[in-house]
Amino acid sequence: MHEPVLLAGHADDWSTRKEVCRAADPARPDAASVDASLEDLGKLYHEHANFVARFIARIGAPRADIEDLVQEVFLVAHRQGGFRAQGAKPTTWLAAIAFRIVGTHRRGLRRRDGILSSSEAADAKREVIADGAPDAFALQAANEQLTDVQRALATLEPDQAAVFVLFEIEQHSCADIAETLGLPVGTVHSRLHYARTAFTEAFARISRSRMKLSAGTPKGGGQP
Repeated sequence: MHEPVLLAGHADDWSTRKEVCRAADPARPDAASVDASLEDLGKLYHEHANFVARFIARIGAPRADIEDLVQEVFLVAHRQGGFRAQGAKPTTWLAAIAFRIVGTHRRGLRRRDGILSSSEAADAKREVIADGAPDAFALQAANEQLTDVQRALATLEPDQAAVFVLFEIEQHSCADIAETLGLPVGTVHSRLHYARTAFTEAFARISRSRMKLSAGTPKGGGQP
């Protein structure tokens, strides 16, 4: 199944975002320097905005807030002078910025639990349909598994979720994650271990609960 493109339709909107970045630049260097910096940032945005959106979604940000959070990530990236190749990959550098921004955002929204709402589950179902599931049974199974994965990820502590997503889903090395997040490699291994255990237990629990609920629901939704 293909990854959902969370920012479809927005990847070519960089001209507007460029003006936002230019206005937000506190240093206000000369125009040519700003434009050169923003062109580099525009390339970074086009190449990695969807990765940032996926990462933000997977560590529990509400779907409705993802686009604004992605824009904030690239504003911060611009203020930091853009990406400089010094060992870390651009994706892990952006993930570190996103992790801090989402953490701040979550602290301001503690009343929200980040688990898929019914409307978000419907969105997930439409994404699976777009990926061309071969029949109704395969569609239902894929949709249920996607929802279970999202809900299990939402149960992880944010610091564990970040390491888990970068390693297990985005395929970054522990050394790369440690360098970018500013952690000892041993801490990354420890968080990954606990995240795997917590995710496995949560996924199994959520799947069992869903299966029990399905078993007790009459086919067709009618009266037994």
